[in-house]
Amino acid sequence: MVAVTDGSPTPTGGALAAAVAVAAVLSVGATAGVAVPVGLGVVGACLAAGGVALAAGEADHRRAAGSVAVTLGLALAVVGVLRGLLPAPVVTLGAVGGAGAVATSAAIDSVSESSAALRSIRHRSGPVALAGLLVTGAVSYGLGAVAVAVAGELATAAEPTTAFGSFVSLQAACLVVLLLLTRARPVLDDWSTGDRAAPVAAADRFGTSATDVPWAYWAVFAAQLLALLAGVGAVAFDRFLDALPVFGPLLRAAILSGVLHAVAALVVGLLGCVVVAGRVQPSVARLLSPAPPAALAPAAGGVAALLGIPVWTAAAGETAEYAALAFGAVLAAFVASFALVVADGVALNLGAPERGTGFAVGAALVFVAGIAGAERGAPPVVTFVAVAAALATWDLGSLSTDLGRRVGSDAETRKAEVVHATATALVGAAAVALSTAVLYLLVPATVPGGESGGFLALVLVFVAVAAFQRSV
Repeated sequence: MVAVTDGSPTPTGGALAAAVAVAAVLSVGATAGVAVPVGLGVVGACLAAGGVALAAGEADHRRAAGSVAVTLGLALAVVGVLRGLLPAPVVTLGAVGGAGAVATSAAIDSVSESSAALRSIRHRSGPVALAGLLVTGAVSYGLGAVAVAVAGELATAAEPTTAFGSFVSLQAACLVVLLLLTRARPVLDDWSTGDRAAPVAAADRFGTSATDVPWAYWAVFAAQLLALLAGVGAVAFDRFLDALPVFGPLLRAAILSGVLHAVAALVVGLLGCVVVAGRVQPSVARLLSPAPPAALAPAAGGVAALLGIPVWTAAAGETAEYAALAFGAVLAAFVASFALVVADGVALNLGAPERGTGFAVGAALVFVAGIAGAERGAPPVVTFVAVAAALATWDLGSLSTDLGRRVGSDAETRKAEVVHATATALVGAAAVALSTAVLYLLVPATVPGGESGGFLALVLVFVAVAAFQRSV
């Protein structure tokens, strides 16, 4: 993502440079046996470049869209690079890196703003992706099934089998409600804008809180717990219910039905959420202040991954290991983005962006990918085209940067850039034609390609391009 700083490149020149670089690296990847990895990586790199440009804007919805594009693009680029590392590492890295550098240089306006946007996306979306990786990793290694089994065993062990046990557990749930209500009352008071919240008003009306429960009842409840644990209270409680001819059966049915326990559990859950929210609210407010939408926009990519990867995994019929790998790719992409920010900082400190370093670096990587493709058996013509495309990318990018700095990126320079691009294309085509003719007519032994053909292609293209550049 090394790019210009003082004056953004003109849209026409930047788009032409990016198109030439992408076409060249896709051709090299297709003929070097890594068409799918290079294609996937190049698409991801271009998508991430557009996402960085969107994320550097001021509108929150554009920043959110940029976060999603950066997350998806970087993940695709990482997957493509990993798939191509084993068969052709130099071709894959050069192709994806070159296309990404040129596309990013053509898309962004300011290195500092784009680096800040990328850093914000990594800080906001990275932890979300890490959480998804941990959860899916735990599920994939069977920890989820173990947790469900343990929870089932605990629920079975804790399930009361007698009316006395149900009665004691219902009292315990009510006491927990009172304890949580004491802690939830300040939070509900803070949230209520007009009249007091219903639970708080009810608590005030009846005067019930954890401190209002008499000590005598606490003692009776403790005695019931001891009797339950000792197994001596169930028979006495059943006799008590049998002694009530009308209310006894109704009370036993109500206690054993579980309805009262479900209501108490629901109230406990709601009050627990209120208490936790009250504890977390100050930290969230400090984190999102002063503009929550602006603070949440960079996290849109991580949230999209957190929701989209499980849905995609379920739709594709894959297992949790697939989802864990997907989250790992997203997290690796955010880690890799740190290198881009460091590269931007180095370029800024060196003052290199004044000469359009992004296009120069991208052109150099395209050149390396073309030569490495020749060593992988790509046809010499493809190597000639890749080297000529690298020179054309650098030429068009430099012109776009110079025009953007001198007259501004909004100036009408399309006609001049198209004329210059046409001349550059003619020079490159003539250089490729001359190099191909020399190679096939003078040294036919190197036509099948290979290492010698790649080095000879490099020499011939340099000579041809230098000759035509002197004549233009």
